[in-house]
Amino acid sequence: MVGGTDTDNLIRRMLAAALTNGLASQYNWAGKHDKRCFSTKKPFKNTAMQGCLLAAARQCDHKMSQMHFEDMVKSWLRFAPNRQGGIPRNAPEQQGAVPRSPDAGGK
Repeated sequence: MVGGTDTDNLIRRMLAAALTNGLASQYNWAGKHDKRCFSTKKPFKNTAMQGCLLAAARQCDHKMSQMHFEDMVKSWLRFAPNRQGGIPRNAPEQQGAVPRSPDAGGK
């Protein structure tokens, strides 16, 4: 049993237990074209695992809507490449900015 502090935490923990970050990086919710890496990802919404995870989450929270579950899964899948070691979008090196040293304050 995975458990969690609330429904959102439960869904994230179930996904982390069921999928590695490498495998999750191959999926998005609808399987549409990914603009950032120019590849087509597999649709997670059509998998048997999605149905099993939704049913398991509803065992703990009977009032949870399909939309809330979908939003949590979409968010978790979106950030899977970063958890695998990818570079976050806002990294200073990517934007061409030079990181400030701590003693270079506004003096």
